[in-house]
Amino acid sequence: MKKITLTLVLLGTLTLGLAETVDSVDATQTQTEATQTQTRMQKMNEMKEKLSQMTPQERESAMQEMQIKMQVQNRTQMQAHANEMQMQNSDQMAQHQNMSQHQAGSQFEHSVATGESMPIDTKSSTWMQNH
Repeated sequence: MKKITLTLVLLGTLTLGLAETVDSVDATQTQTEATQTQTRMQKMNEMKEKLSQMTPQERESAMQEMQIKMQVQNRTQMQAHANEMQMQNSDQMAQHQNMSQHQAGSQFEHSVATGESMPIDTKSSTWMQNH
């Protein structure tokens, strides 16, 4: 009975400690997001202030420059995403190939162990086509 009680107390303590840790992480993440939003708003307001003090020609030039920077940034992000997707696709293909090879090897081992003959695919066998 003492062991059960002690175990329950220990589990309760661990659960409460874990819950406090999760709450702390959530609070930190929320605070970080709020800080990032405030920083972004502050920078945007500073940019608006600078733009309002410019002449129309300077403002147009600055806006075009920002558009170019944003386009370059978007292209860079898209290329990085495309590269990441290509890497994931290559990994998946390699994983599928490894599984197929493992399955073929297992089937071969099973046929050898049981004395069964393996069916030959005459359509894809290059040896059969050449002989």
